[in-house]
Amino acid sequence: MSKGKVVILPFIITAVIVIAAGIIGIFIHFTGGTEGKNKKSSFNYTTPAEVRADGYNLSVKNTFDITDKKEFGYAGKTEVRISDNKITSINFTFNMFEGEEINAEEEEKKIEEFVSAYSKSLQFPIVEKPFLIQFSDDEKFEKRPEDPYVGLADGYNLFEYSYRDYEGILWIVHIYSPRDETVTASVTKYLDDSSFEGFEPQIDLQGESES
Repeated sequence: MSKGKVVILPFIITAVIVIAAGIIGIFIHFTGGTEGKNKKSSFNYTTPAEVRADGYNLSVKNTFDITDKKEFGYAGKTEVRISDNKITSINFTFNMFEGEEINAEEEEKKIEEFVSAYSKSLQFPIVEKPFLIQFSDDEKFEKRPEDPYVGLADGYNLFEYSYRDYEGILWIVHIYSPRDETVTASVTKYLDDSSFEGFEPQIDLQGESES
């Protein structure tokens, strides 16, 4: 009788190990898979099918909305816009400041860190001085503060950085204040830039070789 127990015991142990491995595999599939999606850059998508394959559904406004997304080390959300079953643009947005008093010096530092982060990730040269664009009515804009960072935080103007990458794709970065005590950063990759005819970006890398 004791011999029978000795013979059966290895089979029981093996069965337990197999079941445990299966449970771990399922857990990794559902948790690790999600983590993998979150780590993958949304800017790598080229077709709607690729977005659907990652488990996202098209919304009624013809976009894939990806929340809790991380790009360039910042947590925000991504919107993949679709037209005629093609991706027209991919936009990532996050709030750099929200619900707090904005100090111009700290604001400048955070913006420099962000510009450095996305430039390194996308292999773009760092633009030291963005275009200053009107973000208010004419009367308010005429009275904007001398310090552009104060004007940015108070909604007088926005900062724009623009690039055409090595493949000829247009990228535009905006930093602006949509409401009081909030500064938002937006990075958009335009796979269809037909509405930007004649637009000249600050940096044009098309035709250059990546080093």
